[in-house]
Amino acid sequence: MLRQYRNFRLKRFEAKVKAERVGSLETMVRDVAAMAAALSEQIAAEEGRTKVVDTRRPDYSIVALNASARRAKLVVSLVELRASLDTAKCERAAAEAELRDLELALATAGESQGGTEAPPINASLRSSDTA
Repeated sequence: MLRQYRNFRLKRFEAKVKAERVGSLETMVRDVAAMAAALSEQIAAEEGRTKVVDTRRPDYSIVALNASARRAKLVVSLVELRASLDTAKCERAAAEAELRDLELALATAGESQGGTEAPPINASLRSSDTA
């Protein structure tokens, strides 16, 4: 029973880490998308200022050209980040499902043995409330 409880705590920690990773990736996706949008606005403003929108012309703005290259790299990074986010969400869902299964098994084992061998599942949460 104690071994199952330790395994449960480990899985709970893993699920928490995976949830934090999803949150971090969501923030990164949002930030990179905002940077790409800001660069698009900067490119449009520079093209409006110079009145040249054809990148093949020799008098096309170097600032707009560099911003366009940077935006293209950000878009590639954004695609990769979104793929990582999708993978992380799947991993988080799998970890949460495994945690629920383990919690159910632990609760079932605790009921059949009288529940005297291991502390309650949320004991760590309760002890911090009373301190």
